Amino acid sequence: MLVYVSEIRPNLLDDICDKIYYSMPMNIKETSLKKLIISNTVNFSAVKILAVDLSAIKDTTSEIIEALTSFQAMYKETRIIIIADKEQPNSPIFTRLLEIGVYNRPLAKSK
Repeated sequence: MLVYVSEIRPNLLDDICDKIYYSMPMNIKETSLKKLIISNTVNFSAVKILAVDLSAIKDTTSEIIEALTSFQAMYKETRIIIIADKEQPNSPIFTRLLEIGVYNRPLAKSK
């Protein structure tokens, strides 16, 4: 299951999921990632991918990192995708994400 956190662009991933025959994402309309993850209002145990649209999140960089670090500790096998197309290329969020191991890895090509 793919969970997509965005209040302002809830259908952003629908076309992509449709093209790759992946079930439509469960959209969570939340502006605080920290509140969502740390308050445990959602059980993420069946989630394979957590996608977060940073343009919809009102938390500070530190709160985002705290939430993602907690999420990683609880759900080690879940892949985290950060959509940061509205962030400046030199934004400190990218350095902080790298520090906690959230980074872009190319997929291996199948032979």
